[in-house]
Amino acid sequence: MEGGTSVRKGRARAVNTAQRTFTLADGQGAAVTARWADTTFFGNGLTPATLSGKTIDVQGSFVGTVLMATKIKLDD
Repeated sequence: MEGGTSVRKGRARAVNTAQRTFTLADGQGAAVTARWADTTFFGNGLTPATLSGKTIDVQGSFVGTVLMATKIKLDD
C-alpha cells in the first residue's frame, strides 16, 4: 500500500550501509526491500552497522515496492 504507514517484522538481510538498504525477510519466504534515511530512528541500541541478521520491527511507508523506514527497532 503506497503512502500509508506500514509496520513489518522480519530478519534484516543483505544490509548495504553505503546505499542504506536491506532486505526484510519475514521467515515465510516473503521479503521486501527497505531503505533508511538520515532521519530514520534506530531504537534499542540498533545501528545500521549492527542491523544484519537481527529480527526487527520496521515502521515506514511504501514508495513503489520499497519500504521507506521511519523507525527501526529490535523485535520485542
